[in-house]
Amino acid sequence: MLPRQSKLIKLLQSELENYKSFTNKYQQTKSLKESNNKLALSLKEDISNLIEIEDKELVSIIEAFDLNALEKKHLTNNLLITKKILSMNKEEGLNIPLEESQKQSITTFLSHIETLNLIRERTIPIDEPEYNDTLSKIRNIENIISRLEDKKNNERIIDIETIKEVLNKSNLDQKDIRKILFSLMKYNQEIYLEKKKDLLIEEYIGEPLNIDEVKEAFRKYNYNFDLLNEKVSSSIIRYGELKNITEVLDCLKGFKYPKLEEETQGNILFALVVGSSFETINSVTIYASNRGLTPDDLIEIPTVLIRQSDKETLYRKKNKSDKEPVSISLDEIRKDVNILVGNEIAFELLNGRSKDFLANIEYLEDNGFDIRYIFDKCKQVLTLDNNLLKTNISLYEKYGLPIDCNRDKITNQTFSALLSKNLAEIADQFIEIHPLGYRYIKDNISCLKEYSNPEDIVFYNIYESQKPVRMPNGKYRITNAFKEIRSNNKTIIQLCDEVTRKNKKYASIPFRGIIESNKVEKTDTYIPRFKEQSAYNKITKNTNIDINDEIFTKKYITHLNKYTDKKNALCYNFDGIRISKLKVLRIYNLLLSNGINESSDSILYAITYKSIINERSFNKLAHIVSKIEEEIE
Repeated sequence: MLPRQSKLIKLLQSELENYKSFTNKYQQTKSLKESNNKLALSLKEDISNLIEIEDKELVSIIEAFDLNALEKKHLTNNLLITKKILSMNKEEGLNIPLEESQKQSITTFLSHIETLNLIRERTIPIDEPEYNDTLSKIRNIENIISRLEDKKNNERIIDIETIKEVLNKSNLDQKDIRKILFSLMKYNQEIYLEKKKDLLIEEYIGEPLNIDEVKEAFRKYNYNFDLLNEKVSSSIIRYGELKNITEVLDCLKGFKYPKLEEETQGNILFALVVGSSFETINSVTIYASNRGLTPDDLIEIPTVLIRQSDKETLYRKKNKSDKEPVSISLDEIRKDVNILVGNEIAFELLNGRSKDFLANIEYLEDNGFDIRYIFDKCKQVLTLDNNLLKTNISLYEKYGLPIDCNRDKITNQTFSALLSKNLAEIADQFIEIHPLGYRYIKDNISCLKEYSNPEDIVFYNIYESQKPVRMPNGKYRITNAFKEIRSNNKTIIQLCDEVTRKNKKYASIPFRGIIESNKVEKTDTYIPRFKEQSAYNKITKNTNIDINDEIFTKKYITHLNKYTDKKNALCYNFDGIRISKLKVLRIYNLLLSNGINESSDSILYAITYKSIINERSFNKLAHIVSKIEEEIE
């Protein structure tokens, strides 16, 4: 029985209902759209086909139109009279002409059907890939629930990612989430150990390590193997190689690394003796020591001591039935340790960063940075994916946020922002969402890390704050999204608590009624659709990239230059609509480099990509693009 099982099942069922609600709305929307399109096409071919529509169906369709009660009644009466005249003409051979008002009622009816379809598409976008992905998630959750509710189940629950996704969407605090994940891992481990009691003899490749020899190796370097957590010790026996264990421990001792506590730091010890090697520790330690980093420092970021190659062989042992040696890769061990044993911390440590660490030091030094200073301020920067680090530093400069390598000028916030995996999109959103957005970034650069999603509710709150609200006294008020404060003898701006809702006073009060599930509708945000929507979405899954210089010569881009904002060169100003110039360049460059042709559709997609705008603004942008297209032709 999985501890905290009922709580997890309840969360899974709630998420399942949400997904099913989406698919039901999707199916209903698609069905209604197809039915209405068929009806509209039939009437356009021959208005006499109106007599084929049942009165109840006609009334039902009109009821969904965005009309007041009197308008609906008037339209219904006109259409019923028109239908009766058409029916009499057909059945009795009459030739009663329709009046202009009756003809107009059919035109109005068709127009509202088209509008209704567009509204339904904006509410539940007809996106086949998203629908199929949701169906897949439904199957995954149903499978997990089925296993949890089956008392006789003896199969492991291996879909950890789905469970994590559900937990992260819940209102549980991180402590409770960790408890549930830990209980799930323990549950998998118990099933694993029960089913594989003879694993080391029957399933393990070759003969297992001699536990006495392993204990002796640990004892020789002042470690007590018996004090290790049972998961850690069994994993070392399963995956370890005595020669490598001895070499790693000897290397750690030789370089005077601090002794790890068996009971509290066993996961790090496991990752080192299994995932590292003498060569890796030797090269990293020497390279780092020349930059002022000691073994005591490096053990704080142990992933830099782990080999960084999924295909690298970690050990070789002879199979009982084969003469040739066989091997296992680090990637295989990661999956096995995470899913079968459930040792999440060890799994994360096995994501080696030794190569990135060395490359990052070289790159940062080439740009004038003091590695020791970076370690003291934000050591995680040194473990970043090297490509991400280079991209973020390049984007910093392009967004007018140069990093001064002078240690007296660089701040903790600057380093923190470098960890962002979505720096560009967050910068774009602040630039577009408010006239003070760019100043806010410069005053609070860590916001680029603090906010990871350009669709965070805080952006919708900032957008909505600029709209005047009628007060009880009849006057209108605009909420100030930003406030000025004094910090370090200078004036900076910060977001108001009412907008961020981080202050306890506002935490439970949605800003102007905006919550996650209604932020699009409440702010009247328009979700556009494009001819090649699916292709665009697939290409733009990762937009945190640098910009190719060739994009500046593209015809649409050159024509957009005249819209550059006079006060902020990073911004286009389309008749009052702020659009991040770097966003357009980045997204358009990404589309073109992946086979999308230059067109008004693709450039409009790049301009409006994840912009929080209403339909009127979108239409204005579409009109501007159409004018540019005429100029190009």
